[in-house]
Formats: sequence, C-alpha cells, structure tokens
Amino acid sequence: MQKCSLVIAAYNQEKELELVFHALTIQTFTDFEVVIADDGSGIETDKLIKKWKTRNVFPVNHVKHEHVGFRVAAIHNKAVTACSTDYIIFIDADCIPHSDLIKKHYTMREENHVLCGRRVDLNKKYSDKMTKESILSKEYEKIGLHHIIDSFKKNGPKGIEFGWKFNTDIFKKLSGKKDIRILGSNFSLHKSLIEKLNGFDENFTGYGYGFDSEFELRLRIYGAKFKSLRNHAIQYHLYHKKRFTEKKNEEYFEQMKINREYFCKNGLVKVI
Repeated sequence: MQKCSLVIAAYNQEKELELVFHALTIQTFTDFEVVIADDGSGIETDKLIKKWKTRNVFPVNHVKHEHVGFRVAAIHNKAVTACSTDYIIFIDADCIPHSDLIKKHYTMREENHVLCGRRVDLNKKYSDKMTKESILSKEYEKIGLHHIIDSFKKNGPKGIEFGWKFNTDIFKKLSGKKDIRILGSNFSLHKSLIEKLNGFDENFTGYGYGFDSEFELRLRIYGAKFKSLRNHAIQYHLYHKKRFTEKKNEEYFEQMKINREYFCKNGLVKVI
C-alpha cells in the first residue's frame, strides 16, 4: 500500500495531464498513488489515462462522473473516497509539479494541519516551452534572470518568487510567515480531517469559491492549523484564459461566513 495519494483535478486537458504524468515519473518521493478527479472529460482523456495505467509507473485510479457543468466539489468527494491512503495531496491537471513536490507535502505533514503550497503562473510563452524533454531533464525547474525580467512585463509570468526553492532553516522561517491560504491546486491534509468536515460542499457548482476558499473557511471554523509550503512544494501553472467566478457561489459563500458551520450537509455523506 502506498503512503499518500495524489488527486489530480482534470477536465479535457490531455496535453497538460500528459506533462503532469511525465513530471510524476521524476518525483524524488515515489511511494504514492494517483487518483484522477475527472469532471466528465471526453474519450481522449480516457485513452491517455488508460495508457499510463498500463505503464505501471505508479498506481492510477480514474474517478469520473458525467459532465453537466463545472462540478469540481462533487468529483473531489468521489476522488477522496477512492483514495486508499490517509494522506492526500491535491493538484490540478494544468499545474506541473516540481520533482520534490510530493516529498515536501508528505514529509512535512502534521496531524490536524493543512499544508499550503503556491505556484508560478506561466504566460503563454513559457507554457509553450513546457515539454516532455524539458521536464525529464528538470530544465523546467530552473528560474533564470530572463524569467525575472519577463515577470515585470504586462503579460509576463507571475509569481516567479514562488519558484525559488529554499532549503535552509532561515529561509524556511521567512517563507512561512506569509499569509497562509489554501490554493486549490497545491495543498494537502489527512483524509481523516476531510472526513470530519464531510468533504467538499457539492452545493457549489460552476467556477469559483466552491473548492478552496469555502473549504478553507470550514477548516478554520473546525480548528485546523495551516502550514506554509511556499518555496518548498512548487508547481508551474500552465497558461489559460482567465475564468470568472459565478455570482451564486459568491452569495452562498457569504452566507456560509454567517452560518459558521464546519460540517457540510451535501458532501461525502448526504444528510439533507
């Protein structure tokens, strides 16, 4: 049995997911399983996942439901149920993990803690340069002066500072003092902690607030602690057009702030 589970949220992202799979082959920590949280992708995604299953590089479990709109909370609940370990790391299919990402999440884990990493937001120029070869050679992990210069441009990459890997104790302390918040594509916690909150609230459908902000709020109400993995658990977010938050989710989220309940009724178990 593996020591931790990596849940990858995906929807019709074959090119991006293939790159993520290649990045998983060079992880410095290898005792993990992969669970694809598929929000109703087409047949091409099915073929890609089947191909990687047959390679037996790491265990792959494909969890999928019908696509009737953006239902990331629901598919994540199904993925959590499918995880065979009690420690779960969450990423997205368009976020390429650094070769140490799984190692950092697993070795820095603590009971009743949520570990929060960050990501470098690549622009189209650098996203187009992300290839199987650049990943396997680990070229993609290098942050150079040209990246820093480009980051000051209007359409340049953002969050370059999150790509600097700190290993010394003094830098760990400095990076951990920043505001610690969940980023839905880079966080981890024990499965048992997720279960105490009854998972993710499936009343959220459509893009925005339904996954990370709302879940973070309930974790804080419950009393979970938050730990920064900034500059430790690093990933590289491939470029895509900006999505917009749906108004109904914002309104529901504001109501949850008032209710102050950590246990959601429409989650892993349906109690409504």
